[in-house]
Amino acid sequence: MATSFKGAKGMTISGQGVYFTPGVDCILRIEKTHIFPARKGDMYIVEGVIVEGGNAEHPVGARRSWLQGLKDKDIAFRAVKAFCIAALGLSMKRSEDDKKIAQFEEECETVLEASAVENIFKGHTVRLETTNKPTRAGQDFTLHVWSPADTWEKKAA
Repeated sequence: MATSFKGAKGMTISGQGVYFTPGVDCILRIEKTHIFPARKGDMYIVEGVIVEGGNAEHPVGARRSWLQGLKDKDIAFRAVKAFCIAALGLSMKRSEDDKKIAQFEEECETVLEASAVENIFKGHTVRLETTNKPTRAGQDFTLHVWSPADTWEKKAA
């Protein structure tokens, strides 16, 4: 019997995450961080649940994902490090965190690997703010800004 799906056995099943759009300010509880081998290079993926804030499109209880391509290391490593620093509860804006951030920098390759392989941030919470940012090519890009969960202030209803 001829089949169009010869070779499908053993292929990775595609995950279909729902991604953040601009205009979100929320607290995300991290469920999983991992690497996914994609056609255009590996992707660092954060999966989580919105536990506070959000908006109509991204309400409390919604599962959402963030993907960061790792092909362009200059951009990728900076973005993933910013996420990891926030997941550790540290802020680049707080001088009292400077020593811990310097220690993170010394160990960052180990921490980044552990976040992807051992899921060390499972259960941690982070603040996520998303905004629209035009690229040099004039395309819209959703910028994800990570910070510690304790920097979020509940907005009056």
